[in-house]
Amino acid sequence: QHSSRRGTKTRQRSAIVHLGYRPPYGWDPLLAHFSSRGIAGLEAVDSAYIRTVKIGQARGRIRITNDPDHHRLRVEFFLDCGADLTQAVSTVRDLLDVDASPGAIAEHLGRDAHLRKIVRAWPGLRFPGTWSIFEALVRAIVGQQVSVPAARTVLARLVSGLGEQLEPDDSGLTLPDRLFPEPELLATTTLQPFGLNTARAETINRVAAEFAENPRFIHSGMSAETARKRLLAMQGIGPWTADYVLLRALRYPDAFPAADLGALRATGVNKAAELAAIAERWRPWRGYALLYLWKMLESEQ
Repeated sequence: QHSSRRGTKTRQRSAIVHLGYRPPYGWDPLLAHFSSRGIAGLEAVDSAYIRTVKIGQARGRIRITNDPDHHRLRVEFFLDCGADLTQAVSTVRDLLDVDASPGAIAEHLGRDAHLRKIVRAWPGLRFPGTWSIFEALVRAIVGQQVSVPAARTVLARLVSGLGEQLEPDDSGLTLPDRLFPEPELLATTTLQPFGLNTARAETINRVAAEFAENPRFIHSGMSAETARKRLLAMQGIGPWTADYVLLRALRYPDAFPAADLGALRATGVNKAAELAAIAERWRPWRGYALLYLWKMLESEQ
């Protein structure tokens, strides 16, 4: 379905796409994840997930809702000009982990004594993605060794200060109005005033410079091994950050950041090496095991 309408500020083109999924689909936990980690100005969550996007030359927003009766997601695009949505739809599929195989994942992880109960309690958990690999990497670097609220505060400052502002739409609603900052800008801006320490600020500068020079510095066609090596070769990026990006942005379901504090706490293990050994039995779905460990921790609070 396609339509276009004239807004108060800009002509807006809308398109609706439906994406079918294999049930069960853990929409509520996915929405809760986006809500608890959302960046003000970039994302918003009510009964839908809303965020700003840039698709080619088009700028605007997407709004995603669940249609559980028909096992599908409804994705609405509101853009300021026409755009080829082929790649964007593929990105949304990854963002919402539409193509996961919940039956196979549950069958495998449900055999594990440690995970069995939580897997049954939360069927169909999906791994939340991001709009771009670059955004995922910046978010991961900002989140290194700080709390989720602290990371959100810094990211909101970056988006507010450096993200391109969108024209208001004609709905009258208060909607996200900033795009994620471009690599070219993050490469050349002094970032400490936004609340980053010098090491993390310089890591973001370096990563952004790589993406500004080569947008495919890390891309989805790479093998997990190649992407991980390329990330770890960069000063300021360790195994946790690399594996987190493999999971959230490159959709490698077997990536596993064994040093993740939440996962260590949930398993009662003190050392990453010990957790990595335990996680061998969760292959090839170690990423989903991580998701269930986080959920286990959350359920205990």
